[in-house]
Amino acid sequence: MTTEETSPSNDQVESSSPTEKACDEEWRKYRSNFPSISYMTSKELVQQEDKVMLVDVRTDAEQKVSMIPNSMTFEEWKQNELPKLIQADADDSSKKADNNKIVFYCTIGYRSGVEAKKFQDAYPDLKFYSLDGIVPYTQLGLPLVERNQTNKEEQPKETNRVHVFGPAWSKFANPEFDVVIFSKTKFLMEGIAVKFKQFFGGTK
Repeated sequence: MTTEETSPSNDQVESSSPTEKACDEEWRKYRSNFPSISYMTSKELVQQEDKVMLVDVRTDAEQKVSMIPNSMTFEEWKQNELPKLIQADADDSSKKADNNKIVFYCTIGYRSGVEAKKFQDAYPDLKFYSLDGIVPYTQLGLPLVERNQTNKEEQPKETNRVHVFGPAWSKFANPEFDVVIFSKTKFLMEGIAVKFKQFFGGTK
């Protein structure tokens, strides 16, 4: 899949603050690692969010801090939605799931790019995008939501807390948000937990 836009839009060029500009520049560095993957900005996302399938590819611990509204976890998507998309494509190859833009997101576009590339190669008839990330999303001034792990029917609680992966990325978040940074030990333990689950639970 080719990238759908090769130059920044006027809105991106005319960023209203140095923080926004720095955040956009940082995202472009990561995006350049995946030239074959289509991408989407947070501004574009909110304009068409009812037409996309938004997937958070970050770790469970990061998702517990906050998520972008109307997004699902990576595990939820792989278990519940991906099989449906594959089946729909197989049932009617002429449609090729054109109505489903699958948008992966992480902190600022690297992990989402990795996953989008992997799944695009595996399922070329589906449409995968990499979002600029949850940190650029904060620049819109819109609230994030707390992950609701108990009652899926309840309205998610809004929050201004955002996980920024590490100190180096804290400067790219909207200063009105409370940034959360985990220690290296916590990330190591989270990684071990994921590998354990994959090995014993059969999750890929």
